[in-house]
Amino acid sequence: MQKAEKSWGIARSRFLADTHALWQKDGDDGAPYCHRLPDGSWRAECRNQVFLTSTDAGGLAQLGLWLNETTGNTQLMLPVYLYACLFFFSFFYPLTLLMKQISKKLKLRYGMTI
Repeated sequence: MQKAEKSWGIARSRFLADTHALWQKDGDDGAPYCHRLPDGSWRAECRNQVFLTSTDAGGLAQLGLWLNETTGNTQLMLPVYLYACLFFFSFFYPLTLLMKQISKKLKLRYGMTI
């Protein structure tokens, strides 16, 4: 496709350039980075992101893709990410405050710090 771009005299596509570079990259073991895995699938990074499904991704990306597949509404993805961040900080911030209090009490009682 890059040859076609050149022969047609159109502007180079960043997508094609990035995809070409990715597929030419070698992995840590010297084998091509983009190759079929033992189960016959391809790495998610090597596939076109448009065609990824929730089973190909993990974490918040998997949740967002699952919502898109289930509802067909991509506008839900941003609120889901925001709620996930809100949950993360509302859960862990109090834990950090608790750890600071415990650390102060240990320092006062035993003269030790964590």
